[in-house]
Amino acid sequence: MKTLRKISLLNFGKTEKNQIEETVSPLAHVCNSSTPFFYRHLILTITLGSLSLISCGNKQRSADVVNNTSDSLPVVELQADYPHKDVDIHDLADVTYIPLETTDESLIGTASGFYFCNDTILIEDATQGKVLLFDMKGKYLSSFRHIGNGSMEYTAMGDMCVDVGAHEIFISDINRTRHILVYDFTGKFIRELTIDQDLSVKMIFDYDRDHLLVFNIKDLYKVSSGTAVSGYPYYLVSKQTGKATPVPLWVENRKSDTFVSSDGKGNFYASTMGGYPQLNNSHRGVIISDYALDTVYLYAKQTLEPLLVRHAENDHKGLLSSVFLSDDDFSLIGIAETYIKNNKVESSGERLLYLDHKNGQVNEINLTNKDYPAYSKWFNYAVENYQYPTDVLAVIGYRAELLFEQYHKGGLSGKLKEIVTGLSEEDNPVLMIAKRK
Repeated sequence: MKTLRKISLLNFGKTEKNQIEETVSPLAHVCNSSTPFFYRHLILTITLGSLSLISCGNKQRSADVVNNTSDSLPVVELQADYPHKDVDIHDLADVTYIPLETTDESLIGTASGFYFCNDTILIEDATQGKVLLFDMKGKYLSSFRHIGNGSMEYTAMGDMCVDVGAHEIFISDINRTRHILVYDFTGKFIRELTIDQDLSVKMIFDYDRDHLLVFNIKDLYKVSSGTAVSGYPYYLVSKQTGKATPVPLWVENRKSDTFVSSDGKGNFYASTMGGYPQLNNSHRGVIISDYALDTVYLYAKQTLEPLLVRHAENDHKGLLSSVFLSDDDFSLIGIAETYIKNNKVESSGERLLYLDHKNGQVNEINLTNKDYPAYSKWFNYAVENYQYPTDVLAVIGYRAELLFEQYHKGGLSGKLKEIVTGLSEEDNPVLMIAKRK
């Protein structure tokens, strides 16, 4: 087991950027998915360490390396057979429910994201391209929708994040992947950001006071056809100018969540594995669990801190994993594995691992809610770029029509059952809020 180091990216200009690329790339090219995980991890550690040497000769340091005080990192075997156990969300958190008020103006198509600002809940509705605001009791406050081709509009809603301090909402345009529009909470247009590099932005995070953190998927579609794609997937983007700076984490042979294979006879087989974001918010910072890297990182204060290592005896492009929820005491790791067998796409199924940070033990778990036992979509606990209060662990929107179905089957209990008795099937979702104990 190794002791790794944190690396901090502050600000570097074009010269330093070129030096970083020249330093990282040669080492990264000898590190790919076929390299044993120990050496891949070691190479990445050496690479990160070497970045600090670049800055030492400059008056203004571009990168700082700080010793990691942890003695070792836990290693999670992605294909191991761990002990099974059932875990109820009530065992991990205190659960409350908020029914969202339903009116003609507040009707939600799809609740795509949840963001909290003081006493206000902001709901991203990607289906309607709409932002809706509710209070903490679920009462509807206001909404806005700015779809169009004008300079103050988005042609289609891509992703969203909220700067709580500045009361600004950032919305990416799914058809103009370098453009991010900024609005206040009333929906008034503030400014448009045009990213100064050729990126294709999928996820946007409110990273710090001055920056967004974005996930670049440019050329990632080529992976599904067998083309190797390498580079910097993660960028800090200025909230004022759109200037993009890569996070110094080079990824060789990136993985895609679309798995395509050929039988060598001109026949192609494809499968898409969703629900496993490579970036997730936590109360300590953003967790980066890139599909193609062994190491999972916490990225806070522009510092990459290794959290754990993932290992697979038979790693391949159809094996994906993500730390999608992490607290001080535990992490939840989702795994999906798809492969080709006898010219057919097959899957070993989706698995959820529970890593206990206190004792290092790993269990495969079935995560349930005793108030709604039929709900088994544990990947919806993924935090992604949603923004919660520090005491909130996870938020899920339960669809009213599915709640009614379970109610009539006798499948609900507790406070959730009481709430559903006062709703109709066409009402807005009921929010399940899991607060840290």
